[in-house]
Amino acid sequence: NLGEVMYHHKDAVHYSAKYNLLVYRGKPRLRTALSLLQGQDFVSANFKSVTTPFIVCHGAADEITDPHADVELYNESPAQSKSRVCLYPGLRHYITGMQEPEETQKVFNDMFDWIDNRTEEVNKEYKQE
Repeated sequence: NLGEVMYHHKDAVHYSAKYNLLVYRGKPRLRTALSLLQGQDFVSANFKSVTTPFIVCHGAADEITDPHADVELYNESPAQSKSRVCLYPGLRHYITGMQEPEETQKVFNDMFDWIDNRTEEVNKEYKQE
């Protein structure tokens, strides 16, 4: 059951399944599963060509996707603007919800800080032109 490995708190699985209208409760459709696998293959084959600025945020206890693959992406990417890798100890796959409020806020703060810093970099570059 993916829900049981997505959330930090087991109660969140039941809450999400019952109240979150965006949670799909059926079995995966074959086309969807195939598309996910093809997308994963594409990313794996092409991640060394990622030049777009990015930040990596990942739950260190994620059992669905390997956090170390994101670290590898970060290290191998030729992107000029990549500020950091954020691994969150104890957090699983769903890092922006169903966690302790301070943990969720830390994730969002890291994202917002990266956006603010990136915006400042772009503004400096723009002013120099």
